[in-house]
Amino acid sequence: MYIDYGPLSTLYYDLSKPIGHSLDGDIEFYREQLADISGTILEPAVGTGRILVPLLQAGFDIEGLDNSAFMLEKCQQNCQQYGQLAQLYQADMTSFNLVKRYDAIIIPTGSFCLITDFQQAKKALKACYMHLNKGAKLIVDLDFPMQWKDQKETVYSLPINAQKGLLLTARQQAISWHTQTTEQLLKYELYEKGVLTQTELQRFVLRWYGLEEFRLLLNSIGFTKVRCCADYDWSKPAQQAMNTVTFEAIKA
Repeated sequence: MYIDYGPLSTLYYDLSKPIGHSLDGDIEFYREQLADISGTILEPAVGTGRILVPLLQAGFDIEGLDNSAFMLEKCQQNCQQYGQLAQLYQADMTSFNLVKRYDAIIIPTGSFCLITDFQQAKKALKACYMHLNKGAKLIVDLDFPMQWKDQKETVYSLPINAQKGLLLTARQQAISWHTQTTEQLLKYELYEKGVLTQTELQRFVLRWYGLEEFRLLLNSIGFTKVRCCADYDWSKPAQQAMNTVTFEAIKA
């Protein structure tokens, strides 16, 4: 009944968050945090390459992986469109096993919150740890359900051209304070000349973490020198976050 990151959601994401489009300053933040990295960087959950491509353009040696074949195909197209070459892998963030080791791994935009099972989250962090060189850094964004309202429904309209357009209907279905998850139902609809031609349903579940909970989780994997900040500002305590908390941790 549902599909995760199918063709319509990929198209919507690519059009609504195009290459180089910064969300609350995230691209600038990551460019600055990676400035001292001369080796290879990995971005799990790379999506369509919104962050990967501008980092390539800035001269970083960065690779990407994603579980969605549709996302990876669009990412490859975007790399080619902007004259960039990137090594991309189709793999799950919780179980990827690559030959290379990296000087940094980044998981921006709250993508880590897509892992809703705690044990799977531990597996993902262990996979990141195993793929980092000694002394290398992991940078992870986490989001929180700050604006949640049960059963709230929002409709977004996105024109493609004069004949085609996408509608996204997002309904906030349920929030669980016990499992720390939110569930939305996303319905993507493609219209051509006013006629519905394609529909896609996605069950969109996210998990949030307490600040100390995530710090302890990183420590349990073996990461050290863990620090965090609010809204891409290291001078702002994580407890003051309005949108995003970013963690940085070092492989011992």
